[in-house]
Amino acid sequence: DDLIPKHIIVDEFQDTSLKQMELLKVLLAAPTIESLMVVGDDSQAIFSFRDTSPEYIINFSHYIGEEADDIFLLENHRCTPEIIDFANKINEMNVFKVAKDLVATRPSGMPVVTKGFHSMEEEEEFIINGVKEHLAAGTKPEAIAIICSTTSELRRYANLLTKEGIESVSLNPEPFLENSRVKAAIAFVRSLENESDSQGLMVYANAKCGGGFFEKDAHEIEALIADARSDADTIVTKLPHEKKDALLEILTGIDHNDDEIYQQFLETLNHKTYEKIVDYCNDFLVFGTKNEARREHDYPGVVLTTCHSSKGLEWPIVYASLSKFDAENKALHAGSAAAIRNVEEVRRLLFVTATRARDELYVTGKYVAYGKKGSQVYNQFLRDAIIANGGEFDIIKIQDEAFKIDQEKKKARAEARKKLA
Repeated sequence: DDLIPKHIIVDEFQDTSLKQMELLKVLLAAPTIESLMVVGDDSQAIFSFRDTSPEYIINFSHYIGEEADDIFLLENHRCTPEIIDFANKINEMNVFKVAKDLVATRPSGMPVVTKGFHSMEEEEEFIINGVKEHLAAGTKPEAIAIICSTTSELRRYANLLTKEGIESVSLNPEPFLENSRVKAAIAFVRSLENESDSQGLMVYANAKCGGGFFEKDAHEIEALIADARSDADTIVTKLPHEKKDALLEILTGIDHNDDEIYQQFLETLNHKTYEKIVDYCNDFLVFGTKNEARREHDYPGVVLTTCHSSKGLEWPIVYASLSKFDAENKALHAGSAAAIRNVEEVRRLLFVTATRARDELYVTGKYVAYGKKGSQVYNQFLRDAIIANGGEFDIIKIQDEAFKIDQEKKKARAEARKKLA
């Protein structure tokens, strides 16, 4: 009798889909079930692309078919009151929601900063300089997160940080084929059946020596290639039942820094026979393009993550870029009921992003979402953020600033042409 289920608990209920809701109702109809408890926050419903909807938590009693008791857990122990006040005001802008306000239990802290820019370059400079100032003041890089809506933005920030000599760590799922060690392992395995594949051996040799292969002199390169060929010969000459272990030992040897992504790739190989490993690597360049893995451990470096991937995580300092929150998309600008729902989900995404910050929050973005001069559409979510923070989003002033900047650039170009003449 103790093994008969009597109670149902569902976590993250704001991410429920219609099919999941129907399944839950079927389970609830079982005669042994005595209670149902769901836990969730409609303000964090951000996964509609997975066919989920906050509808089922907002109108829970209607969908479940009976009255339910609501228990509100409103105390927030993570963020400062300033950050919670900002997040609450963003949430208030939505109509389709459960009416509530979070209450911060921590002491007052730094004011939230919201700032608009006329170009992506200006925004990037602001964020990078801010990161440098925090690091110079003694903040550890892993205490700082840069959160954007797209991975392409994160790649730009990774490059900018690298130019400044600052380490960064991506928390987004990484394609295996973007990992240099994975590519080296695949190249090495493919070369085992093709003795003339010197290019594959060079890729492997580069990884084995820790990079910089092509910066070596001719004698060093010859020695590295000979060493790589010797590793290949070791595998080829092994008895069939010895090949797999020998191969994995060699491939493990090029992992100098305990690369978590590479280790997950090797774990995949470890579950296969030697013959299957060879087939897998031969096919991976074609069929493995979408295979990816996520880093789970902590690494020293400024954290780079998308808004969706940041959910459930936290950092003392967060830079949140809203430049790509708004886009030339009918789903956000059609004015229909569906478009309004989409706008409200993006606001919820902003709510989630903002509440990743424990101590300091910097919300930035380009003023103009898209469009040419004369028909520009302004970033509605940057506007929401600035207004929620007590500022004003005055389009006339923004246009005047843009005009002055444009005139200064024209003047500078004219003076440069005069000097050349």
